[in-house]
Amino acid sequence: MTPGAALKQYKNSMSLFEQGEILDYPQVYFVGHKAKKPRATASSADNNGFDDDRGDYLWNLNDHIGFRYEILGVLGKGSFGQVLKCFDWKTNQLTALKVIRNKKRFHQQALVECKLLQQLKQRDTDGTASVVHVTDHFYFRSHMCITFEMLSINLYEFIKNNKFQGMSLSLVRRIALQLANSLKFLRKQNIIHCDLKPENILLRSPNKSSIKVIDFGSSCLVHERLYTYIQSRFYRAPEVILGLPYDTAIDMWSFGCILAELFTGYPIFPGENEVRLRVRRNAHARVLACAAGRPPLLPPKAFLRAEFKRQSVRGRERITYPHACAQRASYLMHACPPRVAPFLPLGCLPVARTGGAARLSNGAAGPAAPLNARGSHAAQDVFRQRLQPAHRTQLARQAAAAGLARSGLGAAYVGQTFH
Repeated sequence: MTPGAALKQYKNSMSLFEQGEILDYPQVYFVGHKAKKPRATASSADNNGFDDDRGDYLWNLNDHIGFRYEILGVLGKGSFGQVLKCFDWKTNQLTALKVIRNKKRFHQQALVECKLLQQLKQRDTDGTASVVHVTDHFYFRSHMCITFEMLSINLYEFIKNNKFQGMSLSLVRRIALQLANSLKFLRKQNIIHCDLKPENILLRSPNKSSIKVIDFGSSCLVHERLYTYIQSRFYRAPEVILGLPYDTAIDMWSFGCILAELFTGYPIFPGENEVRLRVRRNAHARVLACAAGRPPLLPPKAFLRAEFKRQSVRGRERITYPHACAQRASYLMHACPPRVAPFLPLGCLPVARTGGAARLSNGAAGPAAPLNARGSHAAQDVFRQRLQPAHRTQLARQAAAAGLARSGLGAAYVGQTFH
């Protein structure tokens, strides 16, 4: 209906602000006449009373956005703002509406996101790239709003609903193929996602394994990198941690982390903080190198300097990490989490202490016991059982997934990052 007709019919249900606001819209589909209307103020500090202290929009249930969308609830929140579940009264369909925070830097970032989303939609004409499609974008009360197709739950919620038991190998394979196809498509478009994680991978429907990648708010083109500190901590690539130049390969690192988490139910690189994450990454980098068929070489000097940095917090605790190659054996034992022990290849683990000086399979001296050129199966089995004596079934299941680390995809990434 026209704004004049809407005013005539719903004037008593609208605020004074809305009665003037509605005249800027050529068509009116919904006015939220049953919602509790916010009272506008003359203060510009909080956007006339429509924003909170962070700049997030203060929405009300069953109220309208743009005199077209009815707010039904919230789907998610983040540093960018919030995503609302809405009903589109123009198309009579459910939609996901992303409301960006009313801050200048988030507005600029949202403009880049809209540009990339439009590019992806134009190139993905048949919808086989497994990326979310944008339907519209507009401004409403100084907030940038972006609408998307409505999808189901994300993969983290799926794992959580399954009590973190992990998925079957066949289901992980189906999701992996779709995700790899999506990353291939993004690389062809020279787009880096920059925040790939289970929360940003949604099922298309509750009872099917089809997925779509969402949240391109941190994404950028390869030749237009905007930020140096990106990605969620558990899925952050080594070059991002070290502040080095990055490209689409960082999404491949996140891809590998996601596959391991889908199968085991837990993150493969859990880090309480950046320092702990660097220690775990250095141990696992050696594991990946071995799995790819290469000897466990030392990482670049920049990684060593970052790993061995000493820190103290007001004298309460001093964290001192190994500072010489001679301590590699004990370092691997303490830095590598028990859950990853089955993934360690032959010759990467120290054996039981029998006196003398220990050596790793690459010949580096260590403080533990001597190790022959290849190590022994029995010694490594004892080591693994000592790590998790009560979870042999779980270890066997995880060991079956070690073949994922030996894929050509993983070998290519190791060669790019640590060679």
